[in-house]
Amino acid sequence: MHIALLFVYFCRYEQIISFPLTPFSVEWYPLAVTTLMQVFGTILLAVLVLYTQALAFRSDLYVRQTLTALHDKSSAWLGLGAACGSLWDQLKLRAAMVGVVYITAYLFGVWLLHITIPTSLNVVPYNATVSTIFRTVLGNTSMNADYASAYDILLVYDQVPTLGLQGNMVYDVIPPVPSASGSTTVNGSVYDVDCAALPFADTTIEAWQTMERSGQPNMTWLAFNLDNSSSNTTYFAALSIPDNAAAVFTGNVFDTETECNSPASYSYIPGNCWVPIVLLSTVDILDSTDSQAPIPGGAWRPMDPQVIVPPPIADPASMITAVQLLACNVNIMHSKVDVSIDTRTPALTVQKLLPKTVWKNWTRPADMTLTDQLRVAQNAPFFSPPSGHSSYRSIIVGSANVSIAAPPVALPGFELEAFQVEPIDENHVPNAIMKSSSTKIGYPSAFDVWLNEDLRIAADNRTNVTLAEIEHSLARALAATFWYGGKVNYSSSHAIRGLLMPESPATLITNITLNLTATNTSVAEEYGEAIIMVPVQRLRLNLSLVPIVIGLVASLALLILCMLVIHVPANARAAFDPKIVVDSGGLLQYTWLLGNEPHLAHVDSPELDNLRAAGMFDVSMGDHVKLRLSSRASTFVEASGYDEYELDSAESPLMVKE
Repeated sequence: MHIALLFVYFCRYEQIISFPLTPFSVEWYPLAVTTLMQVFGTILLAVLVLYTQALAFRSDLYVRQTLTALHDKSSAWLGLGAACGSLWDQLKLRAAMVGVVYITAYLFGVWLLHITIPTSLNVVPYNATVSTIFRTVLGNTSMNADYASAYDILLVYDQVPTLGLQGNMVYDVIPPVPSASGSTTVNGSVYDVDCAALPFADTTIEAWQTMERSGQPNMTWLAFNLDNSSSNTTYFAALSIPDNAAAVFTGNVFDTETECNSPASYSYIPGNCWVPIVLLSTVDILDSTDSQAPIPGGAWRPMDPQVIVPPPIADPASMITAVQLLACNVNIMHSKVDVSIDTRTPALTVQKLLPKTVWKNWTRPADMTLTDQLRVAQNAPFFSPPSGHSSYRSIIVGSANVSIAAPPVALPGFELEAFQVEPIDENHVPNAIMKSSSTKIGYPSAFDVWLNEDLRIAADNRTNVTLAEIEHSLARALAATFWYGGKVNYSSSHAIRGLLMPESPATLITNITLNLTATNTSVAEEYGEAIIMVPVQRLRLNLSLVPIVIGLVASLALLILCMLVIHVPANARAAFDPKIVVDSGGLLQYTWLLGNEPHLAHVDSPELDNLRAAGMFDVSMGDHVKLRLSSRASTFVEASGYDEYELDSAESPLMVKE
């Protein structure tokens, strides 16, 4: 048994059984376990002693020994106290020292087991971890929100806590669980942007009048066909006329198919069709090999009208005659994210290097399914309001003919390669441009400001940016706006309606507020779930090593002692008769053995049942003792010739000669 307990202890199988920690369990469960172990130990030891004692008597009565030895060993089996008394008697008269020592040691081992068995198993409290379901705040929820306010986050991106947002990833937010540690798994969405060249876009980017953009009423926009290689294309782009010779601008893309959007003659309205994000750049865009887009005729596309950015916006004044174009597909990948329970942020925060990207031509993706997240992402340029970073910018738009495409150039001395014009008077702007130009007002949008500040074009005076940088910056901006859009849902001065002119056609034909549940491919709930291992106090069974080891040693000792006390010597085996069962040493057995009681002396076989049946007659121990002493004294006097005084002084008056 103790070997089995040792096996269970080292495997800790008993700790599988646990209980909730309650006032009732704290008070009663330890008592119940101790009581059960006590009852089990008592029954086990009682059976053990019963069989060992029976076997010991059965073998002991066949051994030739003195009656005193038989008495001492029989008395020792009455209990540990009686065994100690018999052991003390051996010091006075040594009759059965070895046998009494064995019996005493055996009963001492039983007493030791009686103590250790109840203490081997107990109930103890411990800190358990229980899997608990917590509600999470969804980073990718469906909502009805005015998305113009979502772009506020771009203006203070590095100044506010962004729990639920990390780089280009949006993830569900778990609640604070102070007592828990480790990590858990939540849902996350990773925004991936793939930008490519537009080799078949319109060669000359021409202006469309009265196109409107949020915060830029009555602006002249540049418009072009994304792919003029086919007459059936329905993708058109509309971008604000650039107001900075070193910047990247986002544009709107719309589909003229009536089932998706309004016709091109109307202001752009967000629809239900997939479209890319188009970028216009006035700085070089290079890939990982430091190469420009491999487009026939060069990466720069001429635009009409041209733009002069006058001082103090540009000093010296600069002219924008051509731009570079990009089309970017947005892919949103859903995955499981490991989140630290302590910080509630993703467990892995290793900064990844930007991937190596090389130029390729833009194509439509294989999967053009439009989800809520993707709908918001692809319409980012339309929804982005003015940044508020600065006041409007005045630019001069002219219609001079340009023979070759050229990047933005400064105007030192008003001598331009593309424009062979001479300055008139003291005007710092060429008169040839002034005569056919008009002043336009530009409001830099929050999205464009974020893009240029994140790329550090002005801060580092950069003349080029890489394709990978643009993709990463776009992905971060899209993730941030969707994340923040899930946190706000209000109408204010930031709302799109407030940014449009009252006479705007858009305000008359549609409500710009996004209803993100309308096109959701899978309806999302307001809250999600995360499983967190929470520590709680519980009770469990626990084995103690010391009582088990002591019990094991005691059990092995009892096994050896049992073999010694039931052993039949070789010289006594001939007289051993297994048919005659004498397995106890009581008054009946010894009376029969000595043959002094005729009722018992006539019993053929000394089984206990036979002796008990024969012993059903009345006796008076006091009368029998007096009679026996008197009878033996008279017999002794007659045989020896002693008088009464000498009889009283004799050493052994009860000795009878054989």
